[in-house]
Amino acid sequence: MESDFDARMHSLRTVSMREAGALLGIGKNKSYGLVKQGRYPVRVHQVAGKLRVRLSDLETLLGDANANDDPFYEPIVSDDGSGG
Repeated sequence: MESDFDARMHSLRTVSMREAGALLGIGKNKSYGLVKQGRYPVRVHQVAGKLRVRLSDLETLLGDANANDDPFYEPIVSDDGSGG
């Protein structure tokens, strides 16, 4: 069972706009365009001058049931931001 601390840490994990776009099936330019228009599908945060998206917000948007059911669940986000 996931501890409260682990759950809180998971809720604070963020991904880059490129990674978020890959998970949503949209490119980097489209992602930034939607942010500029105020139409990005989840809340975008500025962290140290860079735009970031909370992983938990993406999971909620995408309806990822595994995130809550499996304590060993790790989303598939590669270092190159390709989403897989």
